[in-house]
Amino acid sequence: MAVLFSENKSFRHAAMIEGVILDNDGTLYKEPENAHDVHTEAAVLAVKSQPQMSFRSVLEIESLIDKSKKHYGGALEIFAEEYGMDAEQLRRDHYRNLIELTSQQDGYFDHADAPEQALTELKGAGVGLYIATHGNEEWTDYSLGRNHLAHLFSAAHDDVIHK
Repeated sequence: MAVLFSENKSFRHAAMIEGVILDNDGTLYKEPENAHDVHTEAAVLAVKSQPQMSFRSVLEIESLIDKSKKHYGGALEIFAEEYGMDAEQLRRDHYRNLIELTSQQDGYFDHADAPEQALTELKGAGVGLYIATHGNEEWTDYSLGRNHLAHLFSAAHDDVIHK
């Protein structure tokens, strides 16, 4: 159950909120307009790094990514299911590429939009903060650092669930 609170429509009940679960991308920071393109570029680079796909064009791989999303629900699954690639390796490579690509772009992260103050207040009030994300640990660490939110979450990642 989700309850939205505003000054005009307050909600109160006896049970204390003990924790909140947040998504990372698009929630703990606002994704830029080109986020989809940057993710796709990172995925293409991950696929092209595999010997059996190195000869494929970017357009072919992008087409397979689109097919994968429609048929398997995710961008890289087709490469594991139909081409026998290691799905976990593809994911690691994708996020490593994403880190490299976004570290070269000044505007990908705008930490001014990150909800640091609100999350700090929640944590100070004893509310547990948790992340559930499709991203891997490396990407989560990186994005939290870029958005100045890392100090609010455990370095041991006992408060983060990754896909």
